Amino acid sequence: MSWAKPLRPWLALRFLLAGMLPLLLVAALLLWVLLPQVLAEIETRHQALARAISGQVEVHLRSAGRELSAVAGYLQQRGLQPASFWFEPILDAHVGSGEVFAAIYVADAADSVYAVGLPPGQRRLREDLLAVDLSRWAVLREARQRQAPVWSDVFLSAVSGRLTVSLAIPVGDQVLVGEVAIDRLAEFIGHLLAEAGMLTMILDRQGQIIADSHRRLGGQQLNLGHLPIVGDALRGRFVSHELELEGERFIATLVSVPQLGWTVLVAQPRSDALQPFESTLWALAAGALAALLLATSATLLLARGFARRIGRYAAQAHAIAEGNYGQSWPLSQIREFDSLAGDLDRMSLAIRQRERDLATSEARYRSLISNAPVVIFQFDQEGVFELSEGKGLASAGLAPGEAVGQSVFALYRDHPEIAAQARRALGGEALQFVSRFGDTFFDTYFNPVRAVDGSLKVIGVAVDITERSCAEEALRRANRQLRMISECNQALIRASDESELLSTICRIVVEVGGYRMAWVGYAEHDEQRTVRPMAHAGHEAGYLEGLNTTWAEAERGRGANGTAIRTGRPCVIPNVAADPCFAPWRAEAVERGYAALCALPLIVGEQTLGALSIYASAEDAFDGDEVALLSELAGDLAFGISVLRMRLERDRTDRALQESEARYRLLFDSNPHAMWVLDAETRAFLTVNDAAVASYGFSRSEFRDMTIMDLNPDEDSPLLSEDIVAVEERGDYGGFWRHRRQDGTLVDVEIISHALSFEGRPAELVLVNDITERKRAEQALLESELKYRELVENANSIILRWTPEGVITFINEFGLKFFGYSEEELLGRQLVGSIVPPTASQGSDLRPLMETICLHPEEFERRVNLNMRRGGERVWVSWTNKVVFDDWGRVVEVFSVGSDITERKRAEEELERHRERLEEMVGERTAELRQAMMQLVQAEKLAAL
Repeated sequence: MSWAKPLRPWLALRFLLAGMLPLLLVAALLLWVLLPQVLAEIETRHQALARAISGQVEVHLRSAGRELSAVAGYLQQRGLQPASFWFEPILDAHVGSGEVFAAIYVADAADSVYAVGLPPGQRRLREDLLAVDLSRWAVLREARQRQAPVWSDVFLSAVSGRLTVSLAIPVGDQVLVGEVAIDRLAEFIGHLLAEAGMLTMILDRQGQIIADSHRRLGGQQLNLGHLPIVGDALRGRFVSHELELEGERFIATLVSVPQLGWTVLVAQPRSDALQPFESTLWALAAGALAALLLATSATLLLARGFARRIGRYAAQAHAIAEGNYGQSWPLSQIREFDSLAGDLDRMSLAIRQRERDLATSEARYRSLISNAPVVIFQFDQEGVFELSEGKGLASAGLAPGEAVGQSVFALYRDHPEIAAQARRALGGEALQFVSRFGDTFFDTYFNPVRAVDGSLKVIGVAVDITERSCAEEALRRANRQLRMISECNQALIRASDESELLSTICRIVVEVGGYRMAWVGYAEHDEQRTVRPMAHAGHEAGYLEGLNTTWAEAERGRGANGTAIRTGRPCVIPNVAADPCFAPWRAEAVERGYAALCALPLIVGEQTLGALSIYASAEDAFDGDEVALLSELAGDLAFGISVLRMRLERDRTDRALQESEARYRLLFDSNPHAMWVLDAETRAFLTVNDAAVASYGFSRSEFRDMTIMDLNPDEDSPLLSEDIVAVEERGDYGGFWRHRRQDGTLVDVEIISHALSFEGRPAELVLVNDITERKRAEQALLESELKYRELVENANSIILRWTPEGVITFINEFGLKFFGYSEEELLGRQLVGSIVPPTASQGSDLRPLMETICLHPEEFERRVNLNMRRGGERVWVSWTNKVVFDDWGRVVEVFSVGSDITERKRAEEELERHRERLEEMVGERTAELRQAMMQLVQAEKLAAL
């Protein structure tokens, strides 16, 4: 390992790096944290200075504006008097010495100067300035257009030669213009106390420098509008930024002067602004360098001492590697080194112990090879055995070491599969296979390896797995059965049809379970107790067609299927060919390869539905464990059948419920009467139908925000609370109430309420019948009835109502007194035999009279009949009969009004008797007269003779 480096420089380098890392981290934090703070402080100072300058400039301009506005007001008051007469002295006075105003002009409507005020030194130029054309001044045009004071841009005054800015104030048709001197601004900002290298500027709207603190950039000399920071400020975005001016980098801050749209720029060279911070950094760097030098020296000393100590431990470890375990480890007062020495000492002891254990293990290994129930062998590239040990050789008919020197091809010439596998192993292929010697199974491994001399050897192990093979076969069968159970359970979960489920279970039993055939039969409860096949799978070949099995206690009911159904327990026939109870079906079963049979009852509760019959192609195929598993399958199948039937019944119930819900919804929504559902606890409306919305005038959303109390007048609230309690106790309620509609009108309603559950909450279904009109009609009918009763009771006529069968249903008080009966005696009796005699005075039968009146009512509208009082007295009554028909034209009642005409009838009879007597007397007298006449005639005739 010549490339390995010494420990001391390696440790020194890493200690040095570990010491430098905190210093670098501190330096990075200083730059990351302190530099933004320093820049923020610089920006704050610059902004404060710029705002102070901006405020002073704004104060200066506002004072000039107020003074000029006062002059304009005075000019407005004086009107159109000649300026030379009175105004020029005033203008000169306001201009004064020129510290504020460089000149003040008055321009007429033609934009010509007709008055001007000047400082004393320039008043000699007054005559030259009068009548000067100012129409090209944009500030005059803008002031006239806006009719408001307007500030101009900065310009060089033609009168004073100074930088000025004009303020134009319109006064009627005239314009008062004052030139405000701004060259003093440079003096003002030049005298400000500022930091080293600080540069202060005032820029106009175009970025032109108006004034600067160094007095070298003012006037029309330089425009900074092209700089990004100045351009942003001119567009209203004031930010601090760096700029380059005359080849030097500045940190600049801008603040606006709102009066004129000017900008105050405060800038400081970056080197001057950051000089304190850089000085601090240099001091910290010097300290860090000194600390780094000290740390380097310390790490070199520490690394040398640490490397020497590690070297001593390395030398001791080298001695252990050479097999020298007797040397003692160096002691140390450092806990970690002392712990390392102890661990290395224990390691040397452990290595010494492992060597002793290895020798013991090798002895045990040799003993194990000789006594293990396996075969361990090795043969060379010619196939000759070099090693053959293990007790497992006895199962192959060999003794330990007996095969050594023999060829594997000669020894196992009767087992060609072993010879073929040996040839493949000699070809360099690692193999694992199962070989068989009689009833013994070996799991054999061939592993080709290269010896030190390069020759090929095959090392092998053969393990007796006879018991394991039997167990695996049993496990495979159990797994097959469990997989069958699992797939059957899946089929039960997914099943939606009973017939499909039965077919699927039979198919899984055959395909997954490996059985010959399976079928399901249901127990019929007919006279023969037939077992009806429902589904089958596997090799059936018409077997079920001629099965003809029952579950009765008879010859064809003693098979496995019938016995399982009858007893409710599994029935196993281990040998179909030898079981006497299976004789009726033996020939058909043997022909189809059925050797064993297991029938399992399908039980649901206390009822056996049928049986699942499973046929195997091998005898004794059903042991106790397998029958238990199949019984579990049969139980699951029976449960699945019951679940499907319950699901079918539930589906029918759900459909009926849905149809009922649809009918209810149809009846509820389309009902012409108002209906709603109330919450049983809060009395809030849960839902209402269209009729309720139309009848009461509230929308559905309004109803949902209301309770039933909102519809009831205040005086009904206590009674409503009592009725709510009645609904909760009895479940149903009916009554009459008054409700208030949305428009405030009150209506009479009839309420029918029924308790129910709505969306999981106790509720009430309420049907409302508006009976306002009915109550009015009932009131009118009551009044009419009272009038009718008063008329009927006080009438001096018989008023009678009777059915088509002749039964009296009503008679008034006058009629009762007339016939001599009480109301209880007469109502419900037949007319004939009570107030109508059974026979007429001529002897005719009057019992069919009532039927005749109903058949031919028009013939009996007015009729005089002979009636009978209680004592049998015959009376004459004049009747007026009115027949009442129903909607189908059938007679439902006869209304009769009668008047007593007995006295009149008697008088008529007396008159009739007198008339007859008179007629007799007249006849007698007439006969006497005729006789006398005849005698006279005869006497005359005799006299004539």
